[in-house]
Amino acid sequence: MLVPGKAYTLDQLVFYLGGHVVGNFSPHEAFAIGGTNSVRGYEEGAVGSGRSYVVGSGEVSFPMRGPVEGVLFTDYGTDLGSGNTVPGDPAGARLKPGSGYGYGFGVRVDSPLGPLRLEYAFNDKHNGRFHFGVGQRT
Repeated sequence: MLVPGKAYTLDQLVFYLGGHVVGNFSPHEAFAIGGTNSVRGYEEGAVGSGRSYVVGSGEVSFPMRGPVEGVLFTDYGTDLGSGNTVPGDPAGARLKPGSGYGYGFGVRVDSPLGPLRLEYAFNDKHNGRFHFGVGQRT
């Protein structure tokens, strides 16, 4: 519970991930972009499947009560235009956009299993969805 006049800290987190596959590879080894651990607001892998990718996230968390904290976030991911270089072009066949962003809010509970995360996110298509996770985002 927030108490008027009491000072609280806001934790900020910004991170970027990326990768590139060199040489031959199977379509199932392509980078899947979208979902709980990349671009929230999308289903798993719904943004793109590519030979290359970059995902960035920004979060602000704040204490709520006891082991519970709130979080506001935004995510962005792209396959850097590499979706059509995956053998068979599965991203093109499934009409994945190749890039997208999401934003939302959530709660996190510090538990013996690690942080439990429940988040609600909207994507750039104005669709919303819940995401549940255990542990820190990877």
